[in-house]
Amino acid sequence: MKYNSGFTIWELVIVVSIIAILSNLAIPMMRDHMFELQSRSIATEIEDGFRFARAESLRLGMPISICAAKISINNVLHGCNAKARNKDWSSGMLAFINKDNLFKYDPENRVRYALFENGLISNINIISNNAYYIVYPDSIIDSNKDDDINYYCFWFSQKAMKPRFKNILVINQYGVSNFCTASASDFQNCAKLCAR
Repeated sequence: MKYNSGFTIWELVIVVSIIAILSNLAIPMMRDHMFELQSRSIATEIEDGFRFARAESLRLGMPISICAAKISINNVLHGCNAKARNKDWSSGMLAFINKDNLFKYDPENRVRYALFENGLISNINIISNNAYYIVYPDSIIDSNKDDDINYYCFWFSQKAMKPRFKNILVINQYGVSNFCTASASDFQNCAKLCAR
């Protein structure tokens, strides 16, 4: 009597094919889930930065400016992002005391600084409708523009994908925030508030 031990080549091909099909289904779902977790983490940092700036503005009785941070490759802070027109907040955020409403960053006046782990989360773009925000001692958040916008938005997208915004963080002038994902029922409401 002859006993066969092991698997035939056809059995191995079938198993490897099944594993390949399952991984092709699972990888995109896992990538989307990781993007949402990373976006939510950064949104929490932005919300915390605004809350802290509101508290410091109230405590100091002075306006606090919040801007997109300019960070070098070796993670050194160089003040606010000079390319204010692109409104890119992907590197981090900076809060500082806004003396004389000049929006000039002085390291001695830094209140808070958040680096968005640019090395680990380099696949996320964060775009806002403003490059600067001001928090006044009465806790009102305002942009540096003369407009009537009461909602300030941060759009999150994946760099590897087509630039389509999947998540939105909305902060109103009183600091109340809402994080909306593309799969949530309130996403359309957030998108309407943030219509550009």
